[in-house]
Amino acid sequence: MSEYDPPTDGDLASGSPAPEPKPTRKQRLLGALLPGGILLGGICVFAVLWALREAPGRRQHESDRVLVRTVEVAQPVFEIPIRLHGVVMPPEEIQVGAEVAGRVVEKTPECRAGNYVRKGTLLLRIDDRKYRLQVEQLQFQLEQVAAELDQLNVEEKNQQALVAIAQEELKLARRELERLDALVKKNVVTEGQRDEAARLVVQAENRLQSVVNTLELIPVRRKRLQAQQKLLQAQLEAARTDLSRTRVVAPVDGLIVAELVQVNDVVQVSSPLLRMIDNSTMEVRCHLEMKHLYWIWGTLTPQEGEVPPDRYYEVPPTPAEVEFSIGSRTYRWEGVLSRYEAGQIDSRTRTVPCRVKVPQPRRKLGEGPPALMRGMFVTVVLRVKTKEPLFRLPAAALVPPSTIWTVRQDKLHEVAVEVIQADQETVLVRAAEESLRPGDQVVVSPLPVAYEGMEVERAPTARDSRQPPAEASPSG
Repeated sequence: MSEYDPPTDGDLASGSPAPEPKPTRKQRLLGALLPGGILLGGICVFAVLWALREAPGRRQHESDRVLVRTVEVAQPVFEIPIRLHGVVMPPEEIQVGAEVAGRVVEKTPECRAGNYVRKGTLLLRIDDRKYRLQVEQLQFQLEQVAAELDQLNVEEKNQQALVAIAQEELKLARRELERLDALVKKNVVTEGQRDEAARLVVQAENRLQSVVNTLELIPVRRKRLQAQQKLLQAQLEAARTDLSRTRVVAPVDGLIVAELVQVNDVVQVSSPLLRMIDNSTMEVRCHLEMKHLYWIWGTLTPQEGEVPPDRYYEVPPTPAEVEFSIGSRTYRWEGVLSRYEAGQIDSRTRTVPCRVKVPQPRRKLGEGPPALMRGMFVTVVLRVKTKEPLFRLPAAALVPPSTIWTVRQDKLHEVAVEVIQADQETVLVRAAEESLRPGDQVVVSPLPVAYEGMEVERAPTARDSRQPPAEASPSG
């Protein structure tokens, strides 16, 4: 039976499946060409669509322009406010120590921690009996030396009189010897008598020399007594100084912060008695970053010729405001950046410790804190002048990290800037010369897509709006 003959009834009765008909040659050819045709047709359609595509943004209609909000660039500023945090500290803390040894016999009511005292106020008293006796002893010794000097003056006068007498006696003895010499030649007197007269002359000369020697020693004795007198006077001055140091007084106007001794304590020389601070002026200890110092150094005046070494460590006197907040109220003091604290960079924070001096730390009573107190945590605002213009813009105008978009003739223009300061509301930037000018319109709305020269439409602002106000609706 041929493969194309229909099955017979016997074949159907036997239950065996009928063989499937085989595809013809034409069917096989169509099955091979159909997928290729479909693929080729798809390629052709894609090629036609690609050729007819329109480049995005090339044919932007007026109605398709992106609507942007802009703000006008204000006039440039030439000041950078640098905000720092710091702690109020006194310029120096004075430790008052004992200058003499002894027992503390009195402690005045003013000598209490927390009291403000004036310079010269008595605070402590050390037992002074030993020092008073020493002063009296030296005074007695000085009186004794003065009496010896008076005695020496009397002796000097007496010796001068004795010299005159001895000179006259010598003159008479020599005259007698001359007379006897003449008589010996005439054989009136003997040689023995003449020798006796010569012996008297020698004795008179010896007495005169002895008196003169005594008189010449008087200036030496006077000089020795005068030196002893000066020594005793110096010792007396030192004793009086030690006596005065038994009264411990406040060395400056200031606040006592610690009392270290009590009555009946025995102290030695240099023993600490109390600590106090001079709060006539106060300082704020804060830390400057190197980027802050860059602008501060820029305010230094250039100097021709050789620069002295102290100018390398000079801090320009930059004005500052010290702020202390209590709740919603803020109180301010005027200050000035005065000095570096150690002339070095902190190795932990990579910042430079510095001090802001507050010449007038006190305020009027009834207006918040009456004075800056040690340990206050405050904010310091430095007002640093710059030599180049800076622009303050809304924070929304900045496209991180350093780009802003301006609108000129309804087209976007990219401007690269350097961010000097930034907070949640504003940003202070520096731009290249003439790339950003006062009056330019800066985009502050989000831009999903932006490129140089992109056409945009500015949204009307309150300044641009010229629409008349809406009429009031009739009542009732």
